[in-house]
Amino acid sequence: MPTSRTHYVSQFGDDATAQRGKSYRPYRTIAAALAAYTPGDLIHVLPGLHRLTEPIHRDGYLVPVTLTRANGVVTVTVEEPHGCSAGHRLCAGYTNGFDGELVVHEVLSPTAFTCLQAGPDATDNSQQGILSELLAIHCEHGVELRQDGDWAVFEEYDVPGYISVTGHADIHAAGAGPAVNGTGLLYRIQCANIRKLSAATLGPAVSGANVHLEVQHEIMSINYDAIMSLGGTNHIRARSIVGKDNAIELGNAMVPESTFIEADELVGGQAAVRIPGGTFAAAGSRAYIRAKRIIGASAFVMGSATTRDYELFLDADEMIGRDAPAVVWAANAPHVAVRLNCRRITSQFADPSGYAIALNGTNRLQLHGSPALLTTPAPAYSVYASSATDLVSFGTLRVAKPVHGNVTVRVGAVTIDATHVV
Repeated sequence: MPTSRTHYVSQFGDDATAQRGKSYRPYRTIAAALAAYTPGDLIHVLPGLHRLTEPIHRDGYLVPVTLTRANGVVTVTVEEPHGCSAGHRLCAGYTNGFDGELVVHEVLSPTAFTCLQAGPDATDNSQQGILSELLAIHCEHGVELRQDGDWAVFEEYDVPGYISVTGHADIHAAGAGPAVNGTGLLYRIQCANIRKLSAATLGPAVSGANVHLEVQHEIMSINYDAIMSLGGTNHIRARSIVGKDNAIELGNAMVPESTFIEADELVGGQAAVRIPGGTFAAAGSRAYIRAKRIIGASAFVMGSATTRDYELFLDADEMIGRDAPAVVWAANAPHVAVRLNCRRITSQFADPSGYAIALNGTNRLQLHGSPALLTTPAPAYSVYASSATDLVSFGTLRVAKPVHGNVTVRVGAVTIDATHVV
């Protein structure tokens, strides 16, 4: 809600005469509003096309704090208003502060927190700290935020911050970088009720860490992956996610990843969901993806990965491979567990290699939901493996064609039903 601390931005504004809190004295550019911004302010963007001369960018704020310890719990008293809430992180300065960070666990008062210590114990009870601050931008219906450089919404590496963009904006990056990019772990980017996120050239639409997105329509990259290299905790919802290469590429972050993505449709020119070859993600990462329809040249591709202990839960009504097998496990990846819960897994590829599932190497693929494996008339098999391997299925596996002799279907009372295909 607009307040006396609101900076208005309009195509008809004037940066030289703009005044905070006065809607009739708006800024012309978001950059000028950002320059005048202080913690707790709101930037309100009025309808129109707004070209960003630099990304929407948050720096950390140094805030004086006093640290006291009792029973392993740190109470942080901040000596000025801050407006933070539970879930934020507090970090010491880089010079003589403690080595680690504190996560805000509970708000005790407007200026005091009880924090759970997440790093090594500090030796000094009084240090300068860097406090996560909220940068709030609200866009009215009809706003397009366009960045012709590298990023549209960007958070500085390793500096705590919190960027929140709400309203009915189209966020578009026309340069080489993503529309929304996070480059560290000590901040959060949130875009809520956004109409569309898109990137035009060589970058993904979304990348980075701790990204929270609510997109009404689509997330799209015209020349690259739509979503790639996520780290930290990510929650992304959109009607559709579309990438020229892949809709979603997972498992490339060097930090632990916990990702939740939900969409009606995932569409990739190559793969809709892909864990690429040569991946080296942090151990203990996992992702959960829910979509009604997943479609690409292949719906899912597992490359020859060096990923450590990565888990993917893929929940879909239908997975479709247009120009290849719908599910491809390309090579040995014994440390990646993939659980598919799907009703139909279909290859539309009118070629002898258009299997519903192709397995090449050691796999930890599990099928749930008693899927029907459907193919065009061309392939001889519904499931094919280049070498002897197992396919784990929990429930009845319904196939239109036989399973290749090198594949052993196992676990429980699994049956292969070649007559009952839906």
